[in-house]
Amino acid sequence: MKKKYLSVSSLVMMIFLGVFGFGNIANNFKEVGMSSATMLVIGILFYFLPLCLIMAEFGAYAQDRTSGIYSWIEIGLGKKMAYFAIWSYFIANIFYLPTLATRVPTYFSFGLFGDANISNIQTATLSLVALVISLIIGVKYQKAIGALSKPIGYVSLFTVLIFLVAGIYLHLTGQGATNLTTEMFIIKTTSK
Repeated sequence: MKKKYLSVSSLVMMIFLGVFGFGNIANNFKEVGMSSATMLVIGILFYFLPLCLIMAEFGAYAQDRTSGIYSWIEIGLGKKMAYFAIWSYFIANIFYLPTLATRVPTYFSFGLFGDANISNIQTATLSLVALVISLIIGVKYQKAIGALSKPIGYVSLFTVLIFLVAGIYLHLTGQGATNLTTEMFIIKTTSK
């Protein structure tokens, strides 16, 4: 049986989308405005780049093993701690994944009405429906989704690139909706 490997571009997209997520960038911008760009740069420098370097080091060190958190922790701390770490990671997802489902009705409301004017009961009900539909689609079309993950990653990155280039162009030509000032990028410690 032939071993399967992830390409470097797939790994980078998985790390970036998993750690940052494009939705988080939009949510942060909505909450704190342009200073979210400063927070993103700080996050890249002090969290994302070191994380990538650590993962690359672990991957290079454990070449003879299947990669992953379990293998890396097992090398340093043993099988019991590796098992506990993986168990903790998946238990945390039980609480994390339902919070992702609440984004579906919230974004839907923003898209239709321009604001999140839905009640807690509506959010909970629509989130439950979104989770069930996602589960059915995920189980039924697992292979097709796997084949689409790489092209969708490239489309996501291309979309971000379009927004960046268009934003820079609009700013440089004076057609931007907002005049950018240095004060906009300063993180206010008194804000949320």
